Amino acid sequence: MRAIFRVVPILILLAGCAGAPVTPEPASDKAAAEQALESGDYHAAARLYEGLAERARFPRREEYRLKSVQALIQAGLAGPAMRLLQSVDSSGLPADLAMQHQLLQATVVLSDDPDLALSLLAEPAAPESETALHAQFHQLRARAFGKLGNHLEAARESIERELFLTEIRDIEANQLVIWEALSNLSNQALEQLRVRPPPSVLSGWMELASIAKDTRQPSVHIAERIELWRQRYPGHPVLEPMLKAIEVKSKALAVRPNHIAVLLPLDGRFAQAGEAIRDGILAAHYDSAQRHDVTLRFYDEGSADEVLAQYDAAVNQGAEFVIGPLGKEAVRVLAREEQLPVPTIALNRAEPAASDSLFQFSLAPETEARQIAELAWLEGHNNAAILAPAGAWGERVHASFLERWEELGGKTASTSKYDAEESDFSGPIKRMLSIDASERRSIAVRDAIGRQVEFEAYRRQDIDFVFLAAFPRQARLIRPQLRYHRAIGLPIYATSHLYTGHINAAQDRDMEGIIFGDTPWTLNAETPHAPLRREVRKVLKQHTGSLQRLVALGLDAYLLVPRLRLLDRYPNDRFQGETGNLHVAPDNRIQRQLVWARFQRGEPQVLPRTLFAEPIEIDDGQE
Repeated sequence: MRAIFRVVPILILLAGCAGAPVTPEPASDKAAAEQALESGDYHAAARLYEGLAERARFPRREEYRLKSVQALIQAGLAGPAMRLLQSVDSSGLPADLAMQHQLLQATVVLSDDPDLALSLLAEPAAPESETALHAQFHQLRARAFGKLGNHLEAARESIERELFLTEIRDIEANQLVIWEALSNLSNQALEQLRVRPPPSVLSGWMELASIAKDTRQPSVHIAERIELWRQRYPGHPVLEPMLKAIEVKSKALAVRPNHIAVLLPLDGRFAQAGEAIRDGILAAHYDSAQRHDVTLRFYDEGSADEVLAQYDAAVNQGAEFVIGPLGKEAVRVLAREEQLPVPTIALNRAEPAASDSLFQFSLAPETEARQIAELAWLEGHNNAAILAPAGAWGERVHASFLERWEELGGKTASTSKYDAEESDFSGPIKRMLSIDASERRSIAVRDAIGRQVEFEAYRRQDIDFVFLAAFPRQARLIRPQLRYHRAIGLPIYATSHLYTGHINAAQDRDMEGIIFGDTPWTLNAETPHAPLRREVRKVLKQHTGSLQRLVALGLDAYLLVPRLRLLDRYPNDRFQGETGNLHVAPDNRIQRQLVWARFQRGEPQVLPRTLFAEPIEIDDGQE
């Protein structure tokens, strides 16, 4: 009996030290949470793991909370994920949990603040933790560097990540990331930044990228250069299929049509646009090492009724590839043809093409509006206000922005149209900000009490940002008027049309803070063809304003000729052009990713974290 009484006080003491009783976790709840996570029901998984955490002690409680955070992140709920992370007791966590906590912190902030993500990932929280966590550590650092436009460091981190990978499919995917990062560097950058000699793994990747990007070499020499590379970098970890794909793609890029026809408006109201595109094509042609082997012939595309005859004439005279036409109706005529005899890049958009040989490439404002919706969403905004001009152009841009914004789950607080011929936009701005409603209420109060009342109008507070569709004159007037009507601090996003394409700090100072998307050519962003751009601008000074963007369109159209089938065959491949980062979509439209800039002291400053960002992918309309 005395033995029993000796045990009882010890049990009571232990119970007191443990705190409140903890309900055992049902095995079925844990299994249900794991099943929800695997099946993609992230909201349910987050709830189930949080329920398990409430019934568990440290450190199992923190483990379940971290799993709930992971599910919230995968559900796209960064705000709730951050709040839950703040409730995690990170002091004294076991090594693996400490590193999971670190990785989740960086993941939550990565999209909005890659600099902060890198500071959180300065060193692994647990150097001796499991291999998979270190792979995630370097992957997150690579993504952060990529968002900041530092492609070399992104490649370096992916190379480090590969040391912790064991599955061949993971290694293949990682090597593709390395390749894409280095492909964003110009040939000059690849040469200048390759400072370490063989057998440096990074230098080996950079030299491979240089070989692949050098389209001046005859295709027969590419295999020889890759073989020499093998001898210089014995034991390099690049996988054989990857190396073979590089060789195949490089050979394909070195093969060009012998005869290219160009259909452009050479007379009439669009002749100036046609001349700008023509000059861009000629600049790219004369910069090519194969220019002496390629016949380049120009045709007047004529009216929509004449374009088929012109197209057939070009093919009958030996054209193996056609660039053009430019007119929307002319492109529509070609799009209806079920069979086109040669690959063709039309320079405008129409309905989807009936022929697999027709690709559509344009500077359509609708594309810019959709990408602004994506950028605003990525930067954490939810409620938009739209200010667009009345008329066909404004309707097109407004509709494109709204369609994409709603696809992403964004809400529209208000929409207002303005007359582009006016100079006073206070009426449309007041309607958009609901200041007019505030003023009407003050008048109603004055009339009700029969005397003047002290009143200060206020704007609605549920607007996160303004999407502005405007040209330079209107934008320079609208921005100060927005500020006057209490929209100070409200982010403004706009299409490229508000920028003339030439720095004019005195006139553009009134657009301070506006964020807009434009071509690398216009914003002088770094691309592989920046040296050619500088040479062209010295010569083609007659093309001003929006015509500069058309010069870039012509240059890219010509540079796409040998790359088109590769981009069509490899949907993940990108070509860093002067109109943007280009890829071929499933509908045979050549999509371009803009470069983003912000007006600061009247001059556009490129925002490096959004350079060549990838578009948001949505599955089944949900994100």
